[in-house]
Amino acid sequence: MRNKNSIVLLTREFNIQRNITDSPFSGLSWEDTEMLSIAILNDMLMGFSEIPETDVILFIKNSEFKKNYIQYPFENFIVIDTQAVNDNQMLNYAINYVSDNGYRRNIITMNYYPICDTTFYKNVLLFLADEQEYLFIAPLKDLTLGMVALRDIHKNIFNNITEVQANEIEKFVEYFISNDLYLITPGIIPSIMDVSDIIDLKFAIEKLIRLKLKYPQNTYNLLRQFEKKHIIKKNNETRNIRRYF
Repeated sequence: MRNKNSIVLLTREFNIQRNITDSPFSGLSWEDTEMLSIAILNDMLMGFSEIPETDVILFIKNSEFKKNYIQYPFENFIVIDTQAVNDNQMLNYAINYVSDNGYRRNIITMNYYPICDTTFYKNVLLFLADEQEYLFIAPLKDLTLGMVALRDIHKNIFNNITEVQANEIEKFVEYFISNDLYLITPGIIPSIMDVSDIIDLKFAIEKLIRLKLKYPQNTYNLLRQFEKKHIIKKNNETRNIRRYF
């Protein structure tokens, strides 16, 4: 532990649903979605690196981690190998890690979304500095757990945490409420689960650009590349059809 706060990122597969067929993003390959997750991760890391007194911890299997993926290494960045951890136990493993390592205020996110304002995360950490014991729960639109934020707990709250899974959000919430924590739900947080989410993300970034605000450049540049590739492919298909007839 280098700092008293932690922001943890748990890896989450991008299984993009093709709910819109005529979008530039409907034909993304598995390699494309992997590139998108890497671009988003780098943009998030760049934002998190600006939060003072906070370690940023990436939980990822060594077999999936390549150092050249990380474009913005910084002093308070820590990588934890989860090769031996079952995917269903990843949240439990992360909570136990920050507890065992004495972090005072913690945000654990299972959601990669690059334009959640860094100020939001700063405010959550500040809120957790209060004497009262709070728990933040932020679900995704499929009602799985997208983020949990909690203070170090001076009770036996972690004793049975291995019985609680991230995809069982009701059981997760009930477990913590039963231990007399104040629960705060900031509402459903943005997520990328289908093509329409990628379209919405691009529009949201372009709004930031119009307002001359800071925006996730890696993510936006990659989305523009995907869009351009789709247009070229579509034009080639049109020319082939005309040549055929």
